[in-house]
Amino acid sequence: MFLAAFSSAFAQIGFTPSPVAEDNSVFERQLLAAWKHQEKTLAYLKGKQASEVKKSFEARYEFLSEMLTNGEFIFDSPVLTHSNEIFERIKAANPEIDPGTTMLLSRSGVANAFSTGDGFFVINLGLIARLNNSHQLAFIMGHELSHQIKNHSNEAIIHQATIVSDPERKREINRILKSGYNINSQLESLLIPGMMSRMRHSRDLEFQADSLGALLAQRAGFDVRGAVGLLHILDGVDVSIYSNPIEWDEFFNAAQCEVEPIWQKATKGSSLGDFEIKNSKYEEELKTHPDCNLRIDHIYSLHDGLDSLTFTGDETDFANIQKFAELDLIESYTREGNYSKALYYAIHAHRENPELYYPLEAAGYLLGRIAKLKKQRALGGYLELPEVYHEKDYKTFLHVIWDLNSQDCACAAYHLSRKNTETETKDLKLTALAISAEVHGEPEEAAQYAREYVTNYPKGSRKSYMDSILEIK
Repeated sequence: MFLAAFSSAFAQIGFTPSPVAEDNSVFERQLLAAWKHQEKTLAYLKGKQASEVKKSFEARYEFLSEMLTNGEFIFDSPVLTHSNEIFERIKAANPEIDPGTTMLLSRSGVANAFSTGDGFFVINLGLIARLNNSHQLAFIMGHELSHQIKNHSNEAIIHQATIVSDPERKREINRILKSGYNINSQLESLLIPGMMSRMRHSRDLEFQADSLGALLAQRAGFDVRGAVGLLHILDGVDVSIYSNPIEWDEFFNAAQCEVEPIWQKATKGSSLGDFEIKNSKYEEELKTHPDCNLRIDHIYSLHDGLDSLTFTGDETDFANIQKFAELDLIESYTREGNYSKALYYAIHAHRENPELYYPLEAAGYLLGRIAKLKKQRALGGYLELPEVYHEKDYKTFLHVIWDLNSQDCACAAYHLSRKNTETETKDLKLTALAISAEVHGEPEEAAQYAREYVTNYPKGSRKSYMDSILEIK
């Protein structure tokens, strides 16, 4: 009943991908101001240490600048609007937070968030797509803000610079390299203990950020059990967000294509059996973060009686935010050229929300591009290879997409792109129609849609591809 009500509500809201910002001047000024503020830190340092710290600060500035230039941050989205509302609540309730602190929403599909240490913290779409309520999102913000308040990132940079610039350490490394005897073992004995100590300290800082982060969120009226729920999610982050596997027979029947059921073979796995990934003997000692179960126990130790309280989450309201993030990942993966992840999300999103136009149009576009790349034998840079660490459904998906021939992809692209007569994303719709017609052997039809795209979107992100179709015609 809830799913039906939600689907109806979401259909009324509709979906269009978050646009790439055309004017980044405000953020550029914030970034420059943060860089100038860091010069105060450098004034207290001297010699090689100051040089190494400056390199790290410059790398951090360039990292954020590059993300901005590449359009990796989202500045206009319901997800960002909701996230900013939570952020403002937390700031208002916690005067120790620097009022100049800025939250950034990244298009990345990686389930992660991080503090940069210079007044910014970043939350990835891939993490928000896994959340169940605003309390979990509030804890993420509280955790990253705690790293800012405690100055963890800058202290780590300065500590690392001290080690790297130590002349005695450099002399010892050079002596080992010149000795020509048992070099790896000697370097391991010299470097590993220090690395273990730093990682142990890093894990301690994560516990600190969890403790303070939960408090910052709680002061703003959010439930501490959001922290527990979030940590359970992180503990299963390698598992797909989709509980049901793709039904390939159903998919190709809907696409009106007769395709050999290669997915039946793909689900049987390798004839060589399963492989075990062997971990390093130092794996536990070199982790930067404690295990999630330890972090959950830590939260419980600070807050008595959590299990006995009634949790008042906002799962119903948050469901639309989570869905927007999930759908935006299709466009994000497409933009970065990861067609396998983009198509995987598009197929699942269409199956779960058949009333939405966007997932089907995205699937048609992606299958059209894959069909053409298969013909050109240039697919390698766009599809991931099935790996032993991939989740089962995604690994099967990769086997199927790699094994499909270009004609099958072209057939699916052509028919899926034409299933909906209406659209909320006309530019994507025209692109999907043009590309699918081209790979399906309909050059006149392809040129018709390409001309319409160029006329309506002279500065569109896919105009160059439409121009190439018109040139071929």
